Amino acid sequence: MEVLNHWEYWMLLGVMGLGTLLMLTASLGVLRMTNALARMHAAGLGSSLGILLLLLATGYYFQFMGNHEKGSLLLMVALGFLLLVTNPIATTAMSRAVMRSSPDNDRQYLAVDEYAVGNRLTVPVPSEPDTMIYVDRRGWDSSKWETYDRDVIPLWVADMDFRSPDPIIKALQVRAAHGIFGYGATEEAVGEWFCTHLLEQYEWHVTPDQLVFLPGLVSGLNLVVRAIGRPGSGVMTHEPVYPPFLVAPELQDRKLQSVPMPHDHNGGLLHFRLDMERFRAVADDSTTLFLLCNPHNPTGRSLARHELLELAEFCLNRSIVICSDEIHCDLMHEGRRHLPIASLEPEIADSTITLMAPSKTYNMPGLGCSVAVVPNPVLRTLVQQAAMGIVPHVNVMGYAAALAAYSHADCRTWLEELLRTLTANRDYMEQALLAAFPGARTTRPEGTYLSWVDFGAVVENPYRFFLNHARVALSDGSRYHTTGGHTWARINLGTSQSLLEEAVARMQAAVAQHRGS
Repeated sequence: MEVLNHWEYWMLLGVMGLGTLLMLTASLGVLRMTNALARMHAAGLGSSLGILLLLLATGYYFQFMGNHEKGSLLLMVALGFLLLVTNPIATTAMSRAVMRSSPDNDRQYLAVDEYAVGNRLTVPVPSEPDTMIYVDRRGWDSSKWETYDRDVIPLWVADMDFRSPDPIIKALQVRAAHGIFGYGATEEAVGEWFCTHLLEQYEWHVTPDQLVFLPGLVSGLNLVVRAIGRPGSGVMTHEPVYPPFLVAPELQDRKLQSVPMPHDHNGGLLHFRLDMERFRAVADDSTTLFLLCNPHNPTGRSLARHELLELAEFCLNRSIVICSDEIHCDLMHEGRRHLPIASLEPEIADSTITLMAPSKTYNMPGLGCSVAVVPNPVLRTLVQQAAMGIVPHVNVMGYAAALAAYSHADCRTWLEELLRTLTANRDYMEQALLAAFPGARTTRPEGTYLSWVDFGAVVENPYRFFLNHARVALSDGSRYHTTGGHTWARINLGTSQSLLEEAVARMQAAVAQHRGS
């Protein structure tokens, strides 16, 4: 029997100690590391290395101290190498399976570092573009999906069912990983990127000092109504229109002056337009503000240059300030390009407050980050003073998401795919509605992901009828009018086409059953 010398003894002891330490470290890693994928992979690799060292030490001992045949050390080395290769592969496969199958996973801990590009903060992300990913939102605290019973298809509130672009998700993960959510100081960086966005997309030159950041467009709308004029002043808007336009004047002690939008129809297709004669008839000496919605919610109209110029001339001649809600400005169909009314002429810009946000574009309305573009310093001061002590600052997560939205080219690539999807949904719904419901009339949106449909020749109250009999929730058309509108409904197209198909099938079956009864 051979005897170990002093050097061999300590080498053998060191190898066994190192192997034991690696196995212990791997076990602790399972408990201490923050990311599930990293935990399982590190544990597999560490334990494999530890076992390999123990095998080598054991083989060395048996080879030189025992009576075993030559080659036992080689066998143990081969077994150890096999273990070293297969163990990490197995643990990685298991961890990925867990990450895919569990909704309560550790994805939120994945993060990348922030860095500066052109002296403006941004977040690096993979260059591989995203594709449209439809997400089942049941059980995920969604107002759209949780307001009605689980068997109801929700096509109401303007909230899409598509996963936001990866750069936005990564930016939120970075910010969340920091672990502190104090008052933010990212406004300047977001402002610079936003101004770059306006210049590149609309050839509209705006500087960051002309921006007022707000926690939401509806609060911005009410803030502007509060800031312009005095109690009892007239606030004009057209109808049908997004309901807060009709409610804000009364909430801020102002007088609503609504102007109906006439529409033409070609068969089942509707086209809404401005009627300046009606505007002139409604305006009076008390009128101080006009609330414009462009692209228009709910009709989907995108006003042409000559319409905007005529409207601006009317307001300038009467010293009426324009508040233009342009939150759907990036969601244009068939290659159309949005035209901000304030970009037409400096004189118009001087009398306009433009409300914008990345929320509808990139499906992030819950993050609460909007911006008012106010070139006129007097109007800007009025808005800022009206907000003091009432309107909170934008939260840090909203800023992080907005920064990613405007600074990453991948978000623009994602948007292009979204527009193709929304246009396909628009075309499908137009054809499906006109085929399924003879006598119904619908818009063909030029912008937005909203259809405005007159079901008057089909059912008396489409909102209630389709909710009760088809289990499909549309937006009640009466909320978009000061009076009437019960035969109208707004349909949200920002979902999967298969869901739209199911909704139409349910609606058609409900109408057929109603007529047959």
